[in-house]
Amino acid sequence: IFLDDLLKKPSHKDIKKLDVIIMAGGYGKRLLPITKNTPKCLIKINKKNRIIDFLISNLMKYNLNNVHFITHFQSTKIKNYITKKYKSKLNLYFHKEKIPTGTAGGLKQLYKNNSLSENFILINSDVISEIDFSSLVNFYYNNKSLFTIVTKLIRQKLSFGSIKSRSELLYNIEEKPTISYFVNTGIYVFSKKFLRLIPSQPKKYDMTDLITKIKSKRKKIKIFHSYEDWHDVGTHEKLNELRRKFKNK
Repeated sequence: IFLDDLLKKPSHKDIKKLDVIIMAGGYGKRLLPITKNTPKCLIKINKKNRIIDFLISNLMKYNLNNVHFITHFQSTKIKNYITKKYKSKLNLYFHKEKIPTGTAGGLKQLYKNNSLSENFILINSDVISEIDFSSLVNFYYNNKSLFTIVTKLIRQKLSFGSIKSRSELLYNIEEKPTISYFVNTGIYVFSKKFLRLIPSQPKKYDMTDLITKIKSKRKKIKIFHSYEDWHDVGTHEKLNELRRKFKNK
């Protein structure tokens, strides 16, 4: 990280040309019973905002105004809420899956869609992040990689002592260590041409399947490390944590 990065936000001249695809078709089963009749992205975080509002608010800061939604479960509720609140501010497109096809299968219907930009940003709808999209787009173009995955460094303190051994011989013991690892944030930038690799009628096709396929083609996949605030709203514990965090915002 350089001083210039801290003093000003880099801005890529083509960032406005990138469309955004938001994957909002999941059932949110881990958040039942809240998600029984409410799509995950419309869960309230505070009096003013639902999960999707945090995501869209950050997109608008960077003038990312062309937004596609891939929906399935409770698609009408998602479309009605977003259209009512943002149709005067954003160019909105909705694509409904007839059957759920995983975290990447629904992208296939956009492969020949002329309204989709040649490069685009893909985000899961249950992500709350303050990621700097200008930096991300700069990284994508400067590295000349057609597929970029955004990651986040997570540090986690274990509740138990860590044992390392070889052939039943102890060689290290550490009391409740803190481990660090990078996680996939559910945010990507990549070329539209990769959508042709997705099967036309997959029963289920996830992003991991697409990434594995791209790697098998010997295409370069880059990693962009995000240092901004990031949350995946996947559990009741995490939801309650975010409600406390954003209670007065």
